[in-house]
Amino acid sequence: MIPKPPTRRRLTLQAAILLIGALIASALLLSRPAPERITTPRLAPLVTATVMTPRSTPLVVEGTGTVRPAAEITLSAEVGGRVVSVSPKLVRGGVFSAKDTLFKLDDQSYRNAVSVAQAEVEQRRVDVAIAAQNQLIAQREYELLRQRLGSDAPPDTSLAAQLARQQPQYEAAEASLYRAEAQLADAELNLERTAVLAPFSGRVRSESVDIGQFISPGQAIADIYGT
Repeated sequence: MIPKPPTRRRLTLQAAILLIGALIASALLLSRPAPERITTPRLAPLVTATVMTPRSTPLVVEGTGTVRPAAEITLSAEVGGRVVSVSPKLVRGGVFSAKDTLFKLDDQSYRNAVSVAQAEVEQRRVDVAIAAQNQLIAQREYELLRQRLGSDAPPDTSLAAQLARQQPQYEAAEASLYRAEAQLADAELNLERTAVLAPFSGRVRSESVDIGQFISPGQAIADIYGT
């Protein structure tokens, strides 16, 4: 049996029902209250902060190489003599500071040399004073004689010659004084050199010196190095 096609009336009714349903659905949607807005708090990132303070720190650098002393010399005396004292620091491996007295020589003969040089200087100073006085006396005698005789009188050749000799004699006395002072300075320097001082701070590598030993100028006494 073949079904009958829907009539116009049924179609109109169905359309009306659909329209009414759509209107009701629209009304329900429009009348529904708006959803409440929830404010989500802003969360800070989970990190740890540290306040940095600038400062200087040593930079450690590792490497390989050969360690060498800043200085290494053979210790010796500049003058000769008999050893009268040796520092306890002047031993193998001993540690010393700059200007430490490492050993001493008998200085009696050097003290005597200083005394002789001082006496020589004093004598030469007297000679200079005498030469200066003689020069002054000769000059005055010559001037007095010229005043008595007058300017037109011929000069006394013997007195003029004596005056002329005074200046070279004075200069020779001065030269002798300078030479004596230089000899005194040398004697005092040699006296100082009887005490042998460390030229720098360091350690003793080896040594060969004993009390009573006689050493010559420049003789090797010890090997030392700086630290």
